[in-house]
Amino acid sequence: MRELTKILLSACTVCALGQTQHTARADTNQPDQVPPPPNPPAANPPQAPPPTPTETPPESSSPTDTPSESPGTTSPPPTPPAAPSPTPSEPTEDTTPPPTTPPPTTTPPTTTPPATTTTTQTTTTTTTTSNASAATDEYSYSWEDPGLRSRVGISMLVGGGATGFVKGGMRSVTSDVGGLWDVRLTLGSHVPLAIDISYVGSATKINNLPIINDTGTLIGTTVEGALRWNVLPHSPWTPYAFGGVGWQRYDVTGISDVSLARIGMNDHDNLLEFPMGAGLAYRMNGWVVDLRGVFRYTMDEDLVPKTITLNNNNSNNNFAKMHTWEGSAAIGYEF
Repeated sequence: MRELTKILLSACTVCALGQTQHTARADTNQPDQVPPPPNPPAANPPQAPPPTPTETPPESSSPTDTPSESPGTTSPPPTPPAAPSPTPSEPTEDTTPPPTTPPPTTTPPTTTPPATTTTTQTTTTTTTTSNASAATDEYSYSWEDPGLRSRVGISMLVGGGATGFVKGGMRSVTSDVGGLWDVRLTLGSHVPLAIDISYVGSATKINNLPIINDTGTLIGTTVEGALRWNVLPHSPWTPYAFGGVGWQRYDVTGISDVSLARIGMNDHDNLLEFPMGAGLAYRMNGWVVDLRGVFRYTMDEDLVPKTITLNNNNSNNNFAKMHTWEGSAAIGYEF
């Protein structure tokens, strides 16, 4: 009986070890961190562990229970049955259901309301502002013009026209109309205030001298500067007004031996003159056409006396006034 009990205990131990290895292999084949299924299957009912055989106390052998063994003869112990071992090739039953993939979450697209009103208002405002700027640029008094390289306008003009004396004292010994030419530099033709620097030349015929019958030419040379106000500095048509001061010289040519005692006229004269006038300039693609009228007020005249007498009896305080007028046109370029 003791040997039978040992055999039973050995068989139970082998069965328990096999069950443990089978459970460990099943756990190893399971995927890591498998999310629990939404509907887990019902758990298998727990299996009762195999009953542990209790060792029965050894019974006293009696001559009737144990066969007698002849001395010197040893009978081999009975061989215990081999415990079935799990076959690796057999598929292991996996009771865990495959993980279920949750359905993709569909997020409705976010619809941004179109800013039609804002865009329209901004465009309208920009267009209105641009139109207003374009409309006011022509009449503005800005002190710069981005469309020009100089930013203020610098122009050079060359022109010519007619001139003559205003008072009768000079008109009595000269022709009514003489010729004129000028070269003018303008600094600031596209800003409200500009500066004109001019050279003006003139030629007037001398005639009707009461003393002699000779005729000659009175040549005038003028250098002057003027402050100019541009009424519409950024408009293609720009009216302007100006006033300034200058130096003027007259020389008698074509008559020999000119003297106050001989012919009643000096051979030259230097004057202080004050030009004042108005004009109109038209500008297009850098080109400038200019029309102007000028009146020049003179001082310190001593060329022709009001009353011509012989033998140098003319008073220095009684010379004819030499105020002049001018009408001219000029063309040039500005940048």
